[in-house]
Amino acid sequence: MAEIQKTVSLQFEFFRGIPVDLESDDFFDPKKRNMIILDDLMSTSAKDSRINELFTEGSHPRNLSVVVLNQNLYFEMDPTQRRNCHYLVLFNNPIDRLPVMTIGRQMYPSKSDFYLQKFEESTSRPYGFLLVDLKPGKTESSRLRTDVLQTGNGVDTSEEMEGHDSSDTESTASDIMDDREDLLACRDCGLVFAHYRDLEDHNCRTKSIRLPISGEALEGILRETSATVCRADDLPAYVSDRPKTFVVNTDNCNQEGTHWVVFHFPISGPPDFLYSLGGPETYQHHFRKVLIVNGPQYRFSRCPIQPDFSETYGLYCAYYMKMRCQSIKIGYVLNDFSSVDLDANDIKLIALFSF
Repeated sequence: MAEIQKTVSLQFEFFRGIPVDLESDDFFDPKKRNMIILDDLMSTSAKDSRINELFTEGSHPRNLSVVVLNQNLYFEMDPTQRRNCHYLVLFNNPIDRLPVMTIGRQMYPSKSDFYLQKFEESTSRPYGFLLVDLKPGKTESSRLRTDVLQTGNGVDTSEEMEGHDSSDTESTASDIMDDREDLLACRDCGLVFAHYRDLEDHNCRTKSIRLPISGEALEGILRETSATVCRADDLPAYVSDRPKTFVVNTDNCNQEGTHWVVFHFPISGPPDFLYSLGGPETYQHHFRKVLIVNGPQYRFSRCPIQPDFSETYGLYCAYYMKMRCQSIKIGYVLNDFSSVDLDANDIKLIALFSF
């Protein structure tokens, strides 16, 4: 404990077991942001009504966050605590995966395989974890996340949940603000803060690039490459001069691009098609014709790497182009992004292309 006290600057106290005077009005100062961490007390806290009270109505008046570290989510635990959590952080326990499977069946009774796939992807690395966001206002597309305090460490290996209605995952401005308040991270540089006021006062040295990105701005980013920035109508039906790359604005080229896609035609072999929201060339019928004429085989990404509410399409195209110029294939480029924590992908690219 003495060693921990030397390395932590925040004021804190250690208690053996649950404090006797936990219910006292002066145990926490509501004028300060408080946190209580219950470490390996599952047999005790499960039977203590005071802990249940913290999970229901006792934390808000005290300006208190409650963190519980348990080996088993279902060990004699009153479901009140589990059902009132805002977040579950799940790590891999090879000897007992039944609790994880139980959560999957409860949350996704008809699609538990989707949940288990996300868990396996998130915990495939040592100390990897899956964060389950249980806040009622959270969109389904952001409910399962990993690496929430890191950027650029994800691996793109997943498929989206089949039959998922995109209308259910449409995000609003308030959802985006909720994400920022949850993580308290600067969207420009990725720096994480303990308090929201610190984030507001943060004077990041980088200036965020304007989004959505225009054709002129994208040409500036790609000026050292051979990419051609154009609108969809200007995409040639047949490409004879190879290698050739087109970064295509599906809006007017001189306007801010809501959607940008990339076509890369190598000297030999199948062309690449990149759409950061995932999906094949059927985004536009014209795109399919171009790929077949110049293929007929071609590569594309099935999995989204960009949040559906963001306007960063152009940055994903620019990143792909930068990597492709180094002869890095599309599969390896996609592996630079997380298939679970899509917000982290955005943070990474915004920081990378800020100026």
